[in-house]
Amino acid sequence: MKSFNPEFSEQLYSSVLPCGIRLAIMPKQDFSRTEIQLAVPFGSLTTRAYKKGSKEPIILPEGMAHFLEHLLFESETLDIPKRFAEVGAVVNAYTTYDKTAYYFQTTSDVIRPLELLIEMVMTAQFSEMAMKKEAAIIEQEMMMYDDDYEQQIYQSLLKQLYSSHPIRHDIAGTIESVEATTYQALMDAYRLFYHPENMVMVVVGNVDASEIQQKVESTFQRYLNRVNDYHHTAVIIDEISKKPSHHIVKKDVAIPMLMMGIRLKLTDTKTLWERAMDDIKMSFLLSGVFGKGGNIYRDLMKRHVINDAFDYFSSYEESYGHLIVFTETKKPSLSKKALIKALEQIKTTLPDEKQFELSKRKLIGEYIQMFDQISQLANQVLDYEMKSISLFDFFKELSALTYDDVLKMRDDILLDSLVSITFSN
Repeated sequence: MKSFNPEFSEQLYSSVLPCGIRLAIMPKQDFSRTEIQLAVPFGSLTTRAYKKGSKEPIILPEGMAHFLEHLLFESETLDIPKRFAEVGAVVNAYTTYDKTAYYFQTTSDVIRPLELLIEMVMTAQFSEMAMKKEAAIIEQEMMMYDDDYEQQIYQSLLKQLYSSHPIRHDIAGTIESVEATTYQALMDAYRLFYHPENMVMVVVGNVDASEIQQKVESTFQRYLNRVNDYHHTAVIIDEISKKPSHHIVKKDVAIPMLMMGIRLKLTDTKTLWERAMDDIKMSFLLSGVFGKGGNIYRDLMKRHVINDAFDYFSSYEESYGHLIVFTETKKPSLSKKALIKALEQIKTTLPDEKQFELSKRKLIGEYIQMFDQISQLANQVLDYEMKSISLFDFFKELSALTYDDVLKMRDDILLDSLVSITFSN
């Protein structure tokens, strides 16, 4: 299926190939680089999965998706990054809450690295010895987090904000979960998730869409010798605490850090499209309250209860939703009271409509600029394709959003779930 955005003269080809993979191609004839991403719906939130015909879930340890990401670069006979480098490409990967993605960039011909990427993902060659070596590397990475206080306070907040949801856990898991993961469990998870019918591939760059489609289909045909047993992933939604809580943790920080979070109400009947739009609406709502042009932000800065490190964001997904504010402050107690009052004002005071319009123009501007940023564009197309959302249709809906649409999101903010964490020396 070919879609066209006349406003930007952009084309997007999207299809499900006979091998089962969902493929999206955005030709960019003026680009010198091409990026190709190949993703599976296996992220850190995937802790329970069902096989076809089974009523009992498979329990997946924390950090397993990230562990597998590391191991797919392991081979007893091949130097995988070197193979890509020899054909003029740089390969890498990342794991998020909802997926694992493998990708490469190149300024040369894409066909050979494309074949290598599919081969790498479809023929895992790691051994039990390689697994143990990689486990040690992952554990070393975790120890490095000891110096990353922003990451620590974020994880601490999520553990207090959620009681049983897997978002409480770090994407890499824990040292204990990594050490407890067996070779057989990793292979079982690999065979369950890594099948073309579960995958999404995104191609952005100076390519011929027809040629790429034919090459993807013919290359995957070599690896269709196993059955796809994957049925679905369990969606875990935990209860929302109605008791605000505040926690102070002693840390060796130069300036105390304060992070606050509030749960957002989820509605079971909403589609992935509606949730994606809600995420944008909530961002607009927060920008009307905490945006740098708004009265509340200026007042908080004037009173020195926040500083330039101040930040805010929201996440609105199928199984979880929250908004978070963060600042460094020499007056944590005063800052906490001021921010709680500001959060309460979201529910009782109309946010600045002018600020909403400014935020909307800014987001639309960022959307337009994204078409000239190859990695950002590939990431965005992939995120939407994983949810079967058209990038162009989403932009049309974004452009049509009104101030009243944003105001309705205030009802989803559950103030009585508020949690604060202070890192203080």
